[in-house]
Amino acid sequence: MNPIVFVDQSYISTTPLNSSNVLEYFSRSPFYDSSCTNEILKMQNQYRGITSFEGIEKLNGMYYTLEYSSDFLFIIRCSLNSNGVSNNLKFFYIIHGYIYEGPNANSLYKNRINNIFWYLNKILDYHIELMLQDKKETNEINNLNCKIQDTIVQDVLEILKKKSEF
Repeated sequence: MNPIVFVDQSYISTTPLNSSNVLEYFSRSPFYDSSCTNEILKMQNQYRGITSFEGIEKLNGMYYTLEYSSDFLFIIRCSLNSNGVSNNLKFFYIIHGYIYEGPNANSLYKNRINNIFWYLNKILDYHIELMLQDKKETNEINNLNCKIQDTIVQDVLEILKKKSEF
């Protein structure tokens, strides 16, 4: 995951973000690739007054689309279209004007696997602790049993000794 965070305070202070201008705001960030299909369409349509990127998914090349929109959260998808097959490359999210690159699948899998191993290690540590505790308790019980047996044997010997004296 990229640790870069981008915010353009001058843009946000003059224009509140919404679903119609968030891609324009995103295009100001270092995450934006100016060789994308969005930029080509923007150049082709700038004098026609067309601001829509309708049908961009059908064109070959990399493009950005708004995947989700709410009052303060926007998710932008970066995809690559090649011969009609579209593959997701990256996701970016914008929270209150701050743009972050979302984690990729590999980092998510790595994080999940690390969590699984951490929990397995904790379970094994707990199991070993229980086994040691059981072993300690078993030793204590055995010691107690030995003491009881010794006491019983001593009592029996004492009784036998008293009987033999009579």
